[in-house]
Amino acid sequence: MMIATVLLTAALWPQAARGQSLAEAAQKEKDRRETLTAGKAVVVTNADLSKVKKKSAVAPPSAPAPGTPEAAGESAPGAATTAAAPARADTAAALAAVRAAEIPSSVLEGNPRAVFDQKKSDLEVQWNAARERISLLEVKLLGLQQQSAHAVNADARDAVAKDIESANQTLADARLEEKKAKAALDKFLASPVEAKR
Repeated sequence: MMIATVLLTAALWPQAARGQSLAEAAQKEKDRRETLTAGKAVVVTNADLSKVKKKSAVAPPSAPAPGTPEAAGESAPGAATTAAAPARADTAAALAAVRAAEIPSSVLEGNPRAVFDQKKSDLEVQWNAARERISLLEVKLLGLQQQSAHAVNADARDAVAKDIESANQTLADARLEEKKAKAALDKFLASPVEAKR
């Protein structure tokens, strides 16, 4: 009989402990729900959404100052070249930085491998700079196309269309430069070893 009492007590003891923790969990959940309902929930309806003003993802170009050629509908001389100038300046700066770190000519004179490596490095830098310029111009072109799609009026759309045309021409020129740089690198790598020295 004693063994049966011990076994029965051992079997029922975890259930009693579990019942207490279940009551505690229920009380915690009740408290949590009360704190959630204490704050007021915001409900957004379709009517609320229709009142929101939509904005374009890209800001429209700023209006030119009165009295300037752009305000009169004329393009300023050299406007297309100034747009491409920052990209060319960045490329030129990158090339200048690489050339500043060049190996001194005294080291190159007696070492044909160093001459080869230096020439190869120069050609790779030129090719990579041309590829980076193409990537930047493609991003610029996508931004202009988005601006055109969200243009408010025909005048703004026409102005962006001129910028798109200019960017397309600049991109075509950049692609030609990239092909030339790649061809120069390929030609150098394919040339006989004697020509590389």
